[in-house]
Amino acid sequence: MVHLPRISCLALLFTAGFTPLAPALDAAPSTAEVTGGAEARQRYFDERAKLMQADETFLELANSRGRLRLQRDYQPLVQSFNFTQEEQEYFYAALQYYDYRNREVIRQHHQSDADDQDIVAQAQALSDERHKVFRSFLNHEGDFQTLLGYERSLTYRKELQDYGTCLAPANALTPEQFEGLVTVLHRENAFHRPHPLVGGVENHTQKEIDTQLETLREFDATVVEAARDVLTPAQLEVFRAYRTMQTNDDFAGFLLGRRSTLLKPLTIPAK
Repeated sequence: MVHLPRISCLALLFTAGFTPLAPALDAAPSTAEVTGGAEARQRYFDERAKLMQADETFLELANSRGRLRLQRDYQPLVQSFNFTQEEQEYFYAALQYYDYRNREVIRQHHQSDADDQDIVAQAQALSDERHKVFRSFLNHEGDFQTLLGYERSLTYRKELQDYGTCLAPANALTPEQFEGLVTVLHRENAFHRPHPLVGGVENHTQKEIDTQLETLREFDATVVEAARDVLTPAQLEVFRAYRTMQTNDDFAGFLLGRRSTLLKPLTIPAK
């Protein structure tokens, strides 16, 4: 059984800025190798889902972990809003509530034969409801647009926070580099990111899957080249390896039809 290789942050710390990255870090697995680990990984996700459904404590911990993740992701924005403690609690509770609802829509999509248009309609209705709640809570159109703008960059900010943990302390990103990389990722994803394959892996031929994986690797190379003006050579090499790792892992998830994490149902509190 061949498993999808992962590059640990510890390995990157030892290589960054000292020696060239080992060839293995740049050698992405073939589609066959990625598919080879699918059975074992699927067993893991199935067992995890059973555990979460059966264990109330596990569900509570999952929700607590989700709350901490949102607090980390949104902390800079929350600080800029100067919320009271009560307002801050409501804001985070509302974020977690709609995060849960969104995950439920995705999970149901993976576990049912619902038409894609139905899923899109559900997601749009949920987005409209969420916007209405936050627009009312913030009570200022400028603040609401600030929230939307921050959320558009949130995917890239989270990716860069993860990447930052793989850097040696001497090579840590400066705030200016961080914001510069956010801009690079936003621009490159807007103009050059390949269109995803629609539907599950069973809906596509092996040739289509191989072509998609190759296209994603080419896109990674484009992003790394665009980051050259922002990063030092040592940072750039770690960024290159990190992008390779992320693409391999994300593509493995597509091949497995990975399920969304199950969570204990949440409710939004009254203001």
